[in-house]
Formats: sequence, structure tokens, C-alpha cells
Amino acid sequence: KVKGVDNIYLDLKDKNTFKNLKKIKPNKVEYLIYFTSHVPFNEKLSKWENCKIENIYALIYLLKKIKLKIGKIILSSSLSVYGDNYKKILDEKSVLLPDTGYAYTKYAQEKIFKIYCRLNNIKFLCLRLGYVFSENISDKRLIKKITYQIKNNIDLKIINGKKTNLALVHTHDV
Repeated sequence: KVKGVDNIYLDLKDKNTFKNLKKIKPNKVEYLIYFTSHVPFNEKLSKWENCKIENIYALIYLLKKIKLKIGKIILSSSLSVYGDNYKKILDEKSVLLPDTGYAYTKYAQEKIFKIYCRLNNIKFLCLRLGYVFSENISDKRLIKKITYQIKNNIDLKIINGKKTNLALVHTHDV
């Protein structure tokens, strides 16, 4: 929570929480920031079927239920929409090659929001964040292992040839 900012909690798996939208008092919401997605534990093996309910159907349900004037929607998407692209530098003009179920749902979210915003005259910004992590991630994740070694003053060796491509972003930085 941010001081002076109203936050409304919604659980995309629990449609009962959508009644919390009624708590929004003003007729106009300046920003809707959407950080919600189901990220499978093994993203590379993810299937559309495992991600579509939270990532696509819940988003569509939310957009149908919103009865607010919104100034701008900011979507937190994912670098996964680029697929296994081995370019060193990615930018807005880089080709999108989603190659997992999760990546396809993130790409679909972007398109759904673009259409919604165009139809409703809402400004739209899509942020493609890299590997977002926090203190609560699994101990099996690479960034957690690296952080542990640094905190405990253990020598650190990262050997992965030219494939190491972690675009790390901490939740506090987001």
C-alpha cells in the first residue's frame, strides 16, 4: 500500500472480490495499474490451458465489470513475449515470438488492453518487465541462490556461456 493512494484488492480466482470495485468513490480513476498474472513454476513448460483462466478470462471479466472513467491503464507484461530471442538488446521494435502458454497469455493481455483502451479512449502503457523477484520467491530460483551467497559472503561463480540473460527487477523497484 502507498500512503495517500487507495488500493482495491481483487482476487482473479474469486469473483466475489470484484464487489470491492464498488469501494471506488470518484467517478474518474487516474490510473489503473495491472500487475496480475499467473506465472507457472516452470514457465518454459507452461500450457495455455494452465494460464488462460487467471491471465485471460479473469482480465476480460474485470474489464466487463469496471464501470469507471479511467485516465490511463498501465499493464505489467513480460519479456517472455519475445520468446527465445537471442538478441543482446531488445526494444519496442523487436519481434515478438511467444513460445510458451504463459507467454501467449501475456501477449493476449497486451492485445486485449490495447483494444479496450482504444474503444474507451483510455491512454495505455505496456511495461515489459524482466524477471521480477522478491524475498518470498522459492529457494530453488537462481536469484534467491545468488542473493543467499552474496549475503553470506560465499564466493559466487556464474558460468552459463553467452546465454545468461536475466533482466532482474525487484518488486520494490517496480
